[in-house]
Amino acid sequence: MIDLVSKRYFFLLASLVIMVPGILAMLAGGLKPGIDFTGGTRWTVVPLNAEANSTERFESALSAAGFDEALVKGGSISDVTGIVTNTITMDLPGQIEGEEREELERALIEANLVPSVRITETETLRSTPTAVSATTTVTATGTITGAATLTTTGTVTGTNAVTTPQAPPTQTTVLERIPESSIIDFLAIGPTVGSELIGRAFLAIAAASTAILIYLTIVFRKVPNAFRYGICAIIALLHDVVVVVGVFAILGLLFDVEIDALFITAMLTVIGFSVHDTIVVFDRVRENILKRRFDNFSDIVNYSLVQTLARSINTSITVLLTLFALYLLGGASIRNFVLALLIGILSGTYSSIFNASMLLVIWENGEWRRLLGRGNPPATPTPRAATR
Repeated sequence: MIDLVSKRYFFLLASLVIMVPGILAMLAGGLKPGIDFTGGTRWTVVPLNAEANSTERFESALSAAGFDEALVKGGSISDVTGIVTNTITMDLPGQIEGEEREELERALIEANLVPSVRITETETLRSTPTAVSATTTVTATGTITGAATLTTTGTVTGTNAVTTPQAPPTQTTVLERIPESSIIDFLAIGPTVGSELIGRAFLAIAAASTAILIYLTIVFRKVPNAFRYGICAIIALLHDVVVVVGVFAILGLLFDVEIDALFITAMLTVIGFSVHDTIVVFDRVRENILKRRFDNFSDIVNYSLVQTLARSINTSITVLLTLFALYLLGGASIRNFVLALLIGILSGTYSSIFNASMLLVIWENGEWRRLLGRGNPPATPTPRAATR
């Protein structure tokens, strides 16, 4: 039988070696928050031609339009047929909407950087009714009968102001706009949404960790020190979080890769997958403890790992193959999301087998005392369930 537990310190050291570069990259400011966190406007367009596919030309046009702080990046997207289309992404401070957006579009069109289409807009203007003077003539005839008969005839003339309605005037404007087919993405978001999103993300991770600890403590209540299983599972999932965030920090330093709201979704998915894999291993450890297959806790864990190793790896490979296909054929908007899932699930599989279980062995055997210089651990630790 393969002896995995005897190499536990090697596996933990390998995890440390993987995490250290990412932690250093995070401290160096490599983790670059996207527009979802900082606020602003992100606009991705298709350039007019190969000559217009220049970040310098876009930066010059934006600077002339008053957007000196704009960040311009080049990129590309591909469809299911494999056709690659070049794109330009502009990150602009503030929310660009309405007339300000129209002015920015005109600036890019006049610089021959993007295609244009003519749009005719007709606006109805307010009008004031016109007063017209009209003359009215009235002829009156009257007869007075009395001692004598008198007949009079007179004409009365009056002038009245008559208001006549008119058709409302209209104003026609011809605008040059970027066609919708050339706009890949347009996103305007305020900074308050970003700060709320960060706070909720940390709250979600803390709530998930607490729920996992409580759940595992209840489920494993029949084995000694049930809370240790929950704590080791949380340490393993935090390992996965640090690995994914660290990799994106390195990518941020090298390639200006940013994190967005989908990155938070990916992290929560990775946490769920990591805990799922860890519980499978721990549940087999619990069963073997209750069946008293071995007297030594290290042997119990090693036997449980060997039993679940093939299942855990096969399950992860099927998920990774699906994600890899999605990364190659999916759109650019979800590529970083899929990449985070790929890294997280790969790390979660490793941590469930080679981290969480090894930490549990070290804790149950009391080896942490030797690591901290507080004495030697017991020579042959025995799980309490085996001695009942």
